[in-house]
Amino acid sequence: MNNERFKQIRHSHEMTQEQFAAFLGMGRSTVANIEAGRTPVSDRTRARLAKVMDVSQVLSFFDDINKIEKVFPIK
Repeated sequence: MNNERFKQIRHSHEMTQEQFAAFLGMGRSTVANIEAGRTPVSDRTRARLAKVMDVSQVLSFFDDINKIEKVFPIK
């Protein structure tokens, strides 16, 4: 997931940066930095999004299956 996709998700839920930050349990400045491309979307942030989003969207949050398995171990 890149910064543009992150921003699209926020917009699709019609949230301000402050609302989205609270929704994800992070600061507004972190959301702003991700959206501006100054901070990459971490695996932890992807996992937070996965918990609150439709499961069908989870795969698009990760760059490859190895990252998914690190956050959500497959047994």
